[in-house]
Amino acid sequence: MPSHIALPGAARPRPRFRVNGSNWRWVKKGSTLLFALFASALTIYYLIHNDSVWRPTGPILQETLVTPANISSGERKFVIVLPVDDSSPDLCKVVSSAVALGYPAPVIVNWKKDFHTEADGIGPSQLGKITGTLNYLQWATGDVVSEEEKLGEDDLVLMLDAHDIWLQLPPSVMMHRYYSSNERANRRIAEEYGFFDKELMQQTIIAAAQKGCIAPRDKISNLYCNDVPDSTLPENVFGFFTDYTVSRYKYMRPKYVNSGSFMGPAGDMRRYFQRVKDRMDQDLLEVRSAEDLAGDQGIFAEVFGEQELWRQQIKQDDFAGDNPGKEAAISARDEFEYHVGLDYTQELFYPTCYSDYGGAFVSLDDPSSIAKESSQAGVSPPRVGGVPSDISKAEAPFSQLDDHEGGWGEVSLFVDFWTTSVPVAIHHNAWRDGLKARRSTWWDKTWYFPQLRNLLETHMTANTTTPLASITADDGNLEVWSYGAKTKGSASLLFGKNKDTKAWELRSTDWDTICKASNEAETESRWYDEVFRDGKGLL
Repeated sequence: MPSHIALPGAARPRPRFRVNGSNWRWVKKGSTLLFALFASALTIYYLIHNDSVWRPTGPILQETLVTPANISSGERKFVIVLPVDDSSPDLCKVVSSAVALGYPAPVIVNWKKDFHTEADGIGPSQLGKITGTLNYLQWATGDVVSEEEKLGEDDLVLMLDAHDIWLQLPPSVMMHRYYSSNERANRRIAEEYGFFDKELMQQTIIAAAQKGCIAPRDKISNLYCNDVPDSTLPENVFGFFTDYTVSRYKYMRPKYVNSGSFMGPAGDMRRYFQRVKDRMDQDLLEVRSAEDLAGDQGIFAEVFGEQELWRQQIKQDDFAGDNPGKEAAISARDEFEYHVGLDYTQELFYPTCYSDYGGAFVSLDDPSSIAKESSQAGVSPPRVGGVPSDISKAEAPFSQLDDHEGGWGEVSLFVDFWTTSVPVAIHHNAWRDGLKARRSTWWDKTWYFPQLRNLLETHMTANTTTPLASITADDGNLEVWSYGAKTKGSASLLFGKNKDTKAWELRSTDWDTICKASNEAETESRWYDEVFRDGKGLL
């Protein structure tokens, strides 16, 4: 029999609901409220799911034009740096995506380094990206190096995470986009501050941009989430929810540092990485455990955030010859200005984190596939409209193979259906719901995969005498050339210390060395069965 004892907090008996008297007034009020909520829900649903209401009215991405007057003619070397300590099929995919497109064989730093036991180790391997890259830059720009291996201050360096970044567009497109992005950024600086003086501030280094202000495995760095500049993408690029942090940052415009990709002049990159290393060393003295600082992204973001805060405070008059505070202003500039900007449009580097389902591989000359994939991404009608002009001007994808034809619109390229970006590099760092598996399941979607073996063999044996890119400059052309000599069959150049002399050196290595699985659980499977999937064995 139910108890009628009134316990503290117990529910009291309520009268039955009757449609009369004062209760009827509550019915009317409740009905009005329900109707208002229902109407609001329908309105929001319409606004969210009807892209035409919120879609940008003009082009989302600008043309990648380069003004000759903004570039000095001459020659530049170009090198790719990959920080990684061991071999894997994933590393093999990164390297083969570069070589198949005609990029130089990458330089690998930190090879076989044990970060926990070596005298120059610094703990977690993620921090080795900083020290390994800096060691190479200091050596390559120094005096004790051959002319072939030397980097000038203005030679170009591309640093990429070594396990999950695939290149998909040729060097000529990358170079034009790099210089065009810097030109647009420097124009924005002039507009925002009312002056432009490259001795004070400019953009020469481009870092990847992501949507979330997050630094994995870093509890101490200040990311300056509220102080960094806004993205240059349209304010309505993601529709109704643009820049709201709902749905795991899906609708945020990219404006935060992702440390998976950096590109810039060797001298500026060396200086930036030195600043980051100095901050890392300082932080390591203060942390209580290895878990407080086991990732590099927060340190890169902190240095970038400090640069942006400094820029917001300066005035051109601070550096005037008669200003008594000139020396202090110059000292602050030297401490905080590193010429770093972000790839807001993600035309160079595309981190997939927080953009889990915004892009896919499609043929740009296939409107039906574009419409289908766009709809699945939540974009309707489609925004992507054919091959971007800078890609269409590039050498055809299979031009190196005699028996294959076709243009860029006929091959499979990764596209972001919201921003219409067709990036040079795709960074597979999305991790939720098992998306890391795309490093395997999406590999055969790349345009070069069906002919990967042939493309690698062709590029490794080619005696090329042409630059990677030629750009019209102020007084002639700027030509960008591959770094280092291509040893026949070489997959990469390993940077390390000579066992006898203990001096830094580069040495060529083969595909089996960098591609074989280092994990015992994976050694039974052959790397070439995963990378080529053609049953033909070693390269």
